[in-house]
Amino acid sequence: MTSKEVIVMKKKKKAYLIHPFLAKKVIKGRKPRKERNRFKSMFTLILFMAFIVLIVRYIENELMPTVVAMSNMKVSTMSNSIINKAVDETFEEYNASTEGLVTYYYNEKGEVISFGVNTVLINQMNSEIVDKINKQIESFDKEVLSIPIGRLLGESVFSNFGPNINVSILPYGKVTTNYKSSFVATGINQINHRIWIDVEMTIQIVVPLNKTQVEVCQELTLVDRVINGNVPDQYINVPKDEILNIVK
Repeated sequence: MTSKEVIVMKKKKKAYLIHPFLAKKVIKGRKPRKERNRFKSMFTLILFMAFIVLIVRYIENELMPTVVAMSNMKVSTMSNSIINKAVDETFEEYNASTEGLVTYYYNEKGEVISFGVNTVLINQMNSEIVDKINKQIESFDKEVLSIPIGRLLGESVFSNFGPNINVSILPYGKVTTNYKSSFVATGINQINHRIWIDVEMTIQIVVPLNKTQVEVCQELTLVDRVINGNVPDQYINVPKDEILNIVK
């Protein structure tokens, strides 16, 4: 082996003589720096993506149920307020009263033998209530719900601590109304006559990573009266003008 064929490698100030063939093997066994950097970058990216997935899963499984529950409570309160406002405005506009909605017909003994319901007026009020509710729903472009981060963690002790997380609620809804009436015997020669409107609202809440629907039902009593007599067999659909004339 000549001096040219010998490679001197220094390690800790010690010299080693290595054959060129072995030196080539050693050099080939080491990965280039660019390849090592590329591997580290890919590994870091995979770890970062896995971390993001875990965070999203945690938010979806642990935090979002609390957000949805609180959103449901807020939307339920908002829906009841919308319904009450629409009903109050409608009754005020139509100046509705029990006498204007139903008329009772009595016999010589003062017992109810038949009754007439002003379905025309009730249907008009139904349409007006639905229209007012829909307009109010459309006016709510976005609701912002501020939730302390301590409440999202599920710890009651820290429920009011920590910074607030603002969640935007986008309500989309529909409303339906149904007019109903009942005549029920409540005692000896006494009957309870009720007329009411069932208002049903379905609000869809869209929050980050989730959406849900909230159903709100309200029973609006128009007539609730106990009168003497038996349950009448006759029912008369009397127009509005005729009812008002009879009452007069």
